Amino acid sequence: MKIIKNIFFILLISIGIFFRFYNLNWGSPFYFHPDERNIIYSVLQLSFSNFNPNFFAYGSLPIYNIFFLDSLLNIFNHSPISFNQAILTGRFFSFLLSCFSLYLIYQITLKIKNKNAALIALILSTFSVGFIQFSHFLTFETWLIFLNLLFLFLCLKQYQKSDLKNFILASVVFGLFISIKIIATPYLLIYLIILFETNRKNLKKFFSYSLSFITISILIFIVTNPFTFLDRVDFLNSINYESSVALGNINVFYTQEFINTKPFIFQFLHTLPFLLNPIVEIIFIISFLYLIYLVFIKRDFKYFIILLFIFLTIFPSFIFFVKWTRYTFLVLPFVYICIGIFLDDLRNLFRKTNFAIKYSYVSFILIIFLFSFIFSFSYFKTVYLTTDSRIQAFNFLVKNTSSNTHILSESYDLGIIPFNSYFKNITLFDFYDLENNSGLKTNLPQLLESNDFIILPSQRIMKTRFLNAKYFPLGNKFYVNLFNNKLGYVLIYQTNCDNFCRIIYINNPVFAYEETVNVFDRPQVFVFKKYKQLSLDQYKNILNL
Repeated sequence: MKIIKNIFFILLISIGIFFRFYNLNWGSPFYFHPDERNIIYSVLQLSFSNFNPNFFAYGSLPIYNIFFLDSLLNIFNHSPISFNQAILTGRFFSFLLSCFSLYLIYQITLKIKNKNAALIALILSTFSVGFIQFSHFLTFETWLIFLNLLFLFLCLKQYQKSDLKNFILASVVFGLFISIKIIATPYLLIYLIILFETNRKNLKKFFSYSLSFITISILIFIVTNPFTFLDRVDFLNSINYESSVALGNINVFYTQEFINTKPFIFQFLHTLPFLLNPIVEIIFIISFLYLIYLVFIKRDFKYFIILLFIFLTIFPSFIFFVKWTRYTFLVLPFVYICIGIFLDDLRNLFRKTNFAIKYSYVSFILIIFLFSFIFSFSYFKTVYLTTDSRIQAFNFLVKNTSSNTHILSESYDLGIIPFNSYFKNITLFDFYDLENNSGLKTNLPQLLESNDFIILPSQRIMKTRFLNAKYFPLGNKFYVNLFNNKLGYVLIYQTNCDNFCRIIYINNPVFAYEETVNVFDRPQVFVFKKYKQLSLDQYKNILNL
């Protein structure tokens, strides 16, 4: 029986590794993710005489890791770091840290509960769409999750047995954690609570340890982010800009989807169902309430620690004006740990009941696992086993028109890059600013008259205009009339959505989720062809210009 369990465990880990590693080079050679490009531009401008990343949206540690590893790999051929190489190295770090996070989720749940709960958490994590997706992104969320989990593991160890070696390691890990995202600083409260709990009778030791912990963490932060201080002006400007965007104090084009959205409600309806899957999300809500019950009824300090981690992860990220999937993603490991605890206690509750009830419990668990596998495989098949949706659209248009065709498209969307390599006459129009710019309003009818095709490289602008007619009346009028064929254009191509696509995007890849769920790795592309020439006056009348 033990051999079978070991084989199952190895098989599970192997599937998790495969799902995270396969097609790590997706999007090549175009690499459509804008955050990845910003990070790589920072890496490529580094040199051994200049370590200023000139990028402060996140900490410098991952950027330095990519730079030093690629420099080491190129030491013999004396070649500079290439864009492709840096992308792959960064994604490899994401893959590696995602795999390590699986191990930590198992070990943390084992430390809190038992093997059964740990295995449940591991299985759900293995088939987590969120983990699979972000392991393929060169972004820093996988770094944050790994360090957060490692910090939690060390917190639990410190609570169970106070140890100097563990204390120093926790200080270093926390320093690395805040060095990547300074907003993680409130997690310091958890460790201070643990230090107080374990040194109630020796307050002098508590204050000494607390001061040492903070000092070591700050030193690690300084070492890994020296230009936070050496380039203080740019750092502060970046922090002010990022915080203003997050709070909605600055109106930028890439946050328009969050107009008139409600915190928590939006995440539970439009990000968590994708990252977790709808069934697991429902179970998480029940498990979370159960965890609160355990904290207040059983008063187990370990459960209190987990609850604190969940609150400190959810509340700062869920209450912002922006509600990107990458913010919600950070809560995933605690979701699976919480579910593992709940489902194991549910098993214990049914253990002494009759066979029918025990069989129902086993069936329930198997259904959860099966649905999680189907959901994650549907994502894997749709994104990584299928040609990129932008490449598919490009191939279609190449076969159906000439390179001299005049094309109108949207600005700020990297999905147009493949088309630029073949088509010579592409005009990018700023539909984001159409409401406020009189020059754009004047030019739009002329562009509609002179172009042969319209390409929407993703659903980003179109979606917000359909959903927010009050805020974008002209944009809404344009996209509604475009899809209703009233502008003289007809839809001739849109990204196909097969059965797997329907499962992962709940039958609606445009409106079901928050846009960053799929606009980076699998957007919906629409191509319209002019079938009827209209006059300038007709365009103006249709759009009420």
